[in-house]
Amino acid sequence: MDIRSRTKQKLKECYAQLDENVIPESRKRGKWELSNKLGFLLGIILEGLEEDVQALYELLNKSQEEVEKELELSPENLLKSTLYTPTFIDRLFNFYIAAFHKNYSDNESCHTPASSRPSSAESITKEPKEQSSKSTKEPQELTHTNLRDSVKKRDGVCLFCWNIKPLDGAHIISQKIAVSNDENAILTRCGLQHKHQIQNGLLLCKNCHDSFDQLKSYVDEVDGRLVVKIVNEANDTTSDKHAEWVENIDSLKAVRATKKRRFPNREIMDKNGEMPLYFVNNDESIQPNRAALAFHKTACLIWRMAGGADTEDEECWDDEPGPVNTAELKQRFNISDSDATLHPVSCTATLSFNKFVNEFGDL
Repeated sequence: MDIRSRTKQKLKECYAQLDENVIPESRKRGKWELSNKLGFLLGIILEGLEEDVQALYELLNKSQEEVEKELELSPENLLKSTLYTPTFIDRLFNFYIAAFHKNYSDNESCHTPASSRPSSAESITKEPKEQSSKSTKEPQELTHTNLRDSVKKRDGVCLFCWNIKPLDGAHIISQKIAVSNDENAILTRCGLQHKHQIQNGLLLCKNCHDSFDQLKSYVDEVDGRLVVKIVNEANDTTSDKHAEWVENIDSLKAVRATKKRRFPNREIMDKNGEMPLYFVNNDESIQPNRAALAFHKTACLIWRMAGGADTEDEECWDDEPGPVNTAELKQRFNISDSDATLHPVSCTATLSFNKFVNEFGDL
């Protein structure tokens, strides 16, 4: 039996109430109950690094008192302090979630400290560096503006829905990593030098950016190709959450269909039922870092299993009034569902049909 199987079995022995087929009720971190913690640990077992699974197995073999102490979440204000001693679950949360989720990555600075600067901004962004009339001793420091400008030239439009405005330079690894995390170590694990380099960025519209930063959507690699996917927050196919997920998939297809006239050579969906990403500049050296994307995907899947949320009603984001005829839109744009698309973790961004109709109308 491998370490993941042994650790899952041990977790079930310690907590008989664990049901791996049920996703806990969505709660923000400060209000997590035991079910959320167990879902989080199960996510680590299934998706985390083997060394962390081994460490969890060793913890579960200690006394119940020690286990409960290490599974106690510290107050959120302490997560941002270098003075506190994190518990075992704190360390896992910092490593897997805080480095990617915008609401838990709360460093005030959007600039990378000098200790993690490369020797030249030009070598990372692949953009020509303007010559200044004044000589400086300090190397040029990359900022969010460098990343935004670079991904605009590389991507052109929102990578997920092909919208042209408003557009953001989204960071794969959060630009505001909590100070309790070692920023350099997090970047190094993905083979990156700088959080504002182009390989750590995606060009996304506001809706898609919010979804990505809240660990609700991610970029996956399928048959060597990058595709956009969204996390299905429900295992129960009869639940409202599952129905909302299917509607979101239909939404993205419809939005892409309206943009198809601008991009006749792009596929709304490929032959596998996936929604591929397209880049204006296909230079492989400046494409999104796939290791960082893989870690972001891991964060999304663990967050899902924990029932993670930003607010108590995070899942009820779509509050726009008025019905939308989904069937009519699908017929109009010749869109059909496929087994490849409607799979437990599949593709879309969180732009609702109602928002689509209100914002874009009959394009």
